[in-house]
Amino acid sequence: GGWSRSRLRSLLVATQVIVSMVLLISAGLLMRGLSRAQVAEPGYETQSVYSVYGDFGPDPVKAAALERRLMDRFQNLPEVRNVALGTTPLVGTWTVQIMAGTGSGRTLASSASDTYFDLFGIPLVRGRHLTRLESEQDANLAVVSEATARKFWPGEDPMGRHFKLDLNWRGIYTDFEIIGVAKDVRFASLSRVDVARVYLAPKSARWTTGLLVRTVGDSRRAVAAMRAAAGTIDPRLQAGLSTMNLEAGPVQLQRSFAQISATFAAILAALALALAGVGIYGVMSYLVSQRVKEIGVRVALGAKAGDVLFSVVVRGLRPVFCGLALGVAGAAGLSALLHATLALPGSADFFYGVPFYDPATFLGLSVFLVVVAAVASAIPARRALKVDPMIALRYE
Repeated sequence: GGWSRSRLRSLLVATQVIVSMVLLISAGLLMRGLSRAQVAEPGYETQSVYSVYGDFGPDPVKAAALERRLMDRFQNLPEVRNVALGTTPLVGTWTVQIMAGTGSGRTLASSASDTYFDLFGIPLVRGRHLTRLESEQDANLAVVSEATARKFWPGEDPMGRHFKLDLNWRGIYTDFEIIGVAKDVRFASLSRVDVARVYLAPKSARWTTGLLVRTVGDSRRAVAAMRAAAGTIDPRLQAGLSTMNLEAGPVQLQRSFAQISATFAAILAALALALAGVGIYGVMSYLVSQRVKEIGVRVALGAKAGDVLFSVVVRGLRPVFCGLALGVAGAAGLSALLHATLALPGSADFFYGVPFYDPATFLGLSVFLVVVAAVASAIPARRALKVDPMIALRYE
């Protein structure tokens, strides 16, 4: 009977520790990850970059010609530094099936005209980007990111290599030749670097292509100048022209979301920390208080107070360490499961690059629970040591 009660008490402590560790580590990883969002940089310039929208008509050929006319007109404005056609970052993803080098999989894809990389300030680490003629003729040439090169051609030179894309998700693949390698950026989400991305001529990805403009000087004056320039082509285009600043739009939106999420994560972590501390302290205090009679007998038989206190604390920590081992394993499993959701190239990473086994989180919270359990054992044990042994022997 006594052995069974002792076993049940240890099981109670271990269960409390397991639940606490899973909650604490999950909240701690989330908070550490979201705190990184405040300093996450996209890897390209977003200040003074505008995405320009308008009614270019239903005919894709005429729409492309109209966009090119706008590009040329905007480029001659003193308020405009650069103009490009391509995919607007952080407003959606286009994921396609790829067959390349070491196998197949999925990759993010973007359209990028000849001036696209210069507009965003994305450096090419190898090769070149498309020329204007190649961009307009829809050449089957592509620039890939560093991550794409590492993934599909590990340890090899990707320049001149070929890969195939299923652009329309119909099982019909188009062959592309690599002419450049661009630095990795965060186009799909600020939370992580794109795991794989290819940049194609605008006509290859017409539905993801938009007009992008980098302005100089006063932004309101630049937008007004663009509207006026559009009016010289078609008054209706001027009336329907709209612009979106990347820094004030999608970039700020993602950072604001991350900040709000980080606040909630901090609140969750604080609550989990408090509940875990109070819960373990309460259980350990109760279990030690049940041993007042045992402590009194040991003191009455001449045991030293320090030895008794040490013995009580060590004995109380045994189920705690068992619970810690199982709790850490459970939390690591849950964290790994959450990280597994990052399998898709366009998935957001709420941990912002914090690994599922983050040592600081696991070690720090484990030490916290051990300290709480030790204090929870020591305080009632010290109180029991102050009780007169004769009274302790009659304790019920």
